[in-house]
Amino acid sequence: MTLTDMTVLLTSALRWVVDALSDVDIADLSTGGCMFYHHVTHVMRGLSAWVLLLVTFERALAIHLLPLGLKTIGKKHLRLSVLGISLALLVANSHWYWNIKQLADLRGSHFACPVFNFSGMNDGWWWFNLSLTDLLPLLLLLIAACPLTAKLSLTIAHRTPVIHSSFRNNFSNFESQVTTLSLALSYFYFLTVLPFTIVYLGRHFWVLSDQHQDLVDSICVLLVLIFSSCKLPLYICIVNKSLLRTALQRKPSERRKKTVKAAVNIEDSEDQMTSKGFSQGSIKSRRKRGLAKDAKRKECEADSDLGGSVSNGTHPHHEACLEEAPQSEEKEDSDAEPAEKKKEDEKEEEVDKGDDETTRWSIESTFTLGSCY
Repeated sequence: MTLTDMTVLLTSALRWVVDALSDVDIADLSTGGCMFYHHVTHVMRGLSAWVLLLVTFERALAIHLLPLGLKTIGKKHLRLSVLGISLALLVANSHWYWNIKQLADLRGSHFACPVFNFSGMNDGWWWFNLSLTDLLPLLLLLIAACPLTAKLSLTIAHRTPVIHSSFRNNFSNFESQVTTLSLALSYFYFLTVLPFTIVYLGRHFWVLSDQHQDLVDSICVLLVLIFSSCKLPLYICIVNKSLLRTALQRKPSERRKKTVKAAVNIEDSEDQMTSKGFSQGSIKSRRKRGLAKDAKRKECEADSDLGGSVSNGTHPHHEACLEEAPQSEEKEDSDAEPAEKKKEDEKEEEVDKGDDETTRWSIESTFTLGSCY
């Protein structure tokens, strides 16, 4: 997207800068230069709009349909999509070559390379080009951006802190910030391209004088160039995660990093215990024991800071805490083990009872069959 906007700026803004400084329009020097200028400019304008649409739909999939988004979103799909859009726009905008050639043949020596106003085209190509670069992206962006804005607003309004899931909370914050930036790009696109579209649609319904027409053309072209130039910082923020982190949120402290790491370790250990067949009750009891142990350790450290040497561990209450914590943990383990063993014995008794009933049923059925024979 940055490359497309830089191309638009270098081909359009450079043309106007050279024209203002030297009163020479580089696009008017030759018919081939005018053809190349319009082809590249409109291809890049359309590509920027369609890639922005692609990013908006990616955000919508990531928020509304996460499983589908995980399957469809990826670097490979993104590259193929951008490549397909680029080839389609190159082919679709090739009509500029013969349209401008026909316009030059009609006007002869008085030919002037048009700006963005599609003058000299028939109605079919006029509607096709306006729809390809402005109308369709505007309509589809509106369809994608409105539900995405509503979903993001509800998420932010009803956001609750997730206990012992700091990593997930940080990730959701990052995702919401990226979504906010992409939505800002979409609405900025509405503000700058919508006047351009309204003006050129209105050309079919009213006729302006040459003076007013030139003024309107200049304003519309200026808005398009402003949109291309102001998107560059937002692209850098989206692509560069370190800049996004430092610009939109404070860098996490060492204590925050340890908390996030501990939360991730707790989630991993719970997943491992679930895979090994532990029940949810035993997992919760182990989690409570771990939290109680951490709280006890913090109390011991706080008491040791109040009196005595922490490094040498000479404070008597600190030593008592360190001795008491393992004992309480062993006691809880010893209380939990009989309960688990009792549950396992009950399961074995149920299995044995089921086996006895199956054996008795098979014996009875055998005697019944024997009596029938």
